[in-house]
Amino acid sequence: MMATRPGEVFHTDIGVIPIVSFRGYRYFIDFVDEYTRYVFTFLMRKCDEVYHVYEDLRRKVRDKIKYIYTVVSEYDDEIKRVQSDNDKEYEKLARIIVKYGTRFRFTQVYTPQQTGMAERRICMVM
Repeated sequence: MMATRPGEVFHTDIGVIPIVSFRGYRYFIDFVDEYTRYVFTFLMRKCDEVYHVYEDLRRKVRDKIKYIYTVVSEYDDEIKRVQSDNDKEYEKLARIIVKYGTRFRFTQVYTPQQTGMAERRICMVM
């Protein structure tokens, strides 16, 4: 099922920064909006910060949608689905985001094509 509006479906992947940053960031995570292809990138010190990053993503998506659509009351600004590969860092996130009404979809094992948007973005950054 394809996205029908901005902020509805996100593809995500985690990348490793080859050199640790001055502030200790070792990882980055990209969330690619399936509808607009807009990319949200966040830095992380540890991979288990994924849930906190998701909270930031929700806030930023809500702000962007409110900026784009002036009649927010007629527009659902909640993320409907997040899709990622089978990284263990996403397992906890998948259990937690249900409270927002968001579904989490894991791709099949060894099929990076299913999260192609996020995978290509990681390759471009590296």
